[in-house]
Amino acid sequence: MALRRVGVVGAGVMGTGIAFVCAQAGLEVTLVDVEWERVERAMTAIDSLLSKKVAEGKISEGDKVRALRRLKGATQLEALRGVDFVIEAVTEDMEVKKRVFEELDQLLPPHTIVATNTSSLSISELAAVTQRPEKVVGMHFFNPVPLMELVQVVKPETTSEETVRIAWELAERLGKLPVLIKRDTPGFVSYL
Repeated sequence: MALRRVGVVGAGVMGTGIAFVCAQAGLEVTLVDVEWERVERAMTAIDSLLSKKVAEGKISEGDKVRALRRLKGATQLEALRGVDFVIEAVTEDMEVKKRVFEELDQLLPPHTIVATNTSSLSISELAAVTQRPEKVVGMHFFNPVPLMELVQVVKPETTSEETVRIAWELAERLGKLPVLIKRDTPGFVSYL
């Protein structure tokens, strides 16, 4: 599956960073948060990050414009209906994440993979509230996302090898160094 469209749920620091690296990597990105003010702040932050890269000579002004054109903001999960891959980065609260996963499961086409950026909650438990546990995976980015290279790709028992492969390839496309974690425990590799 060729990834073209990615959704990011949660426009906090992590979600903003994830949306930035996705847009910069050439993906169409929809960033969703319940509060439009957070979406606007995220868009402003991404514009600033891109401007800094232009000033440093790392990208051209045209690259910046194209990256911003690939980025959309929304306040409803319905905006993610056509995406190929979703990365959830909402607050570290299991009940909140479960509600997001349940709603995404109803909205998204069957091929869509749903990843969580959690660093401390059970991915298996999140997968269990969906009809697609084989398409639920952990993708734990480190903060600040634009600077930190490591991404933990966390595979609970229910996650398919294909899902892991696609998440791994996405991490590489974003210029990250993926590491596979087969322990669905708090902290994954960072606390071993």
